[in-house]
Amino acid sequence: MACCGRTSRVAPASGGLVSEKEICLTAQGTIVGAASLRALVAESEGLSAGARARLWQHLLGIVAWEASEAEIEAHAAERVVRFEELLHRAEAEGALERQDVTVIDSDVPRTDRELPRWHDEAALVPLRAMLLAHCVHRAGGYYQGMNDLAAVMLDQALPRSPLRTCIGCVGSQPRVHRVHKHRLEPLRP
Repeated sequence: MACCGRTSRVAPASGGLVSEKEICLTAQGTIVGAASLRALVAESEGLSAGARARLWQHLLGIVAWEASEAEIEAHAAERVVRFEELLHRAEAEGALERQDVTVIDSDVPRTDRELPRWHDEAALVPLRAMLLAHCVHRAGGYYQGMNDLAAVMLDQALPRSPLRTCIGCVGSQPRVHRVHKHRLEPLRP
């Protein structure tokens, strides 16, 4: 078992942030003590950048906390196919509400350009693709400001490729979690 060199299953957070070193994995890539880690995250002041990059899919409910690396990769491969289908449908005439496309095309260039990731116009292409795929996937369509939420998700997932990040967020059902008595619970829609 690869475990940050500590004897406990989940080491206590130092300095308030859960670090990447506190995430212990089995040889199969499964998180050791997933329930304890969830409690630790709930009690902490947040996650280091490395821990956030490793856990973001678990935190959003895209991947089960108990999933092995092989299961995560298989799920990712399924999402690649689903995402490509959504993009193909988005390009089809009449697949999207004209108003959604108009608002997305207005909002994407206004995405928080203070973040280094969004200085380059080419960096906005995956963001637009993610939002269009979302509109095809969800009947509710696009709401103004979703670009800023999606931009944060893409920005935090670095160094992952933009396409892989888009796939992780579209075609699955990410959930926001709330802290309740030392555990994270998905918020029901």
